[in-house]
Amino acid sequence: MADSSYIPGIYRKPGGNAMVIASGSTLANEGSIANTGTINNSGSGAVRDQVTAITATTTAYSAVIPNKGVVTLGTTSARKKVRYAIAAPVAGAHVDIVAVSTGSTGQLGWITPSTAGVTFDSTGNRKIPMAGKTSFVRLVGLSATQWRVVGSTGVTLAGT
Repeated sequence: MADSSYIPGIYRKPGGNAMVIASGSTLANEGSIANTGTINNSGSGAVRDQVTAITATTTAYSAVIPNKGVVTLGTTSARKKVRYAIAAPVAGAHVDIVAVSTGSTGQLGWITPSTAGVTFDSTGNRKIPMAGKTSFVRLVGLSATQWRVVGSTGVTLAGT
């Protein structure tokens, strides 16, 4: 006999076309979701991106910036500018990069692709200088080799 006191946290709504994720439950996606419709966030909840904090301690590359989510960049280096590497893009993915601190020069540094052949626009630019802790850039992956800057403050693209 089934335990009538057990109610799963994720279930299909009886008589309807809706899946319910009850309060306190988590839906973990271990693959990809092929969405051909619309995903609505009609309640008071929020759709959250992964947030990654990267703090450089030297002027060499620190951790690689992920190719999706929200990334804060900082430095504890008393040296000059820091170089950060960003992972290769995935078509359709976006990443927001925000500078939260600067080095002794008053500037943070710059971002370059971690993979050869990856650019930030169609003209071959491979460097995004981050002027200081007000710098922000939003990148969208157009392909496996090209990022596109779709929003920014305090940054300009540069060659190599």
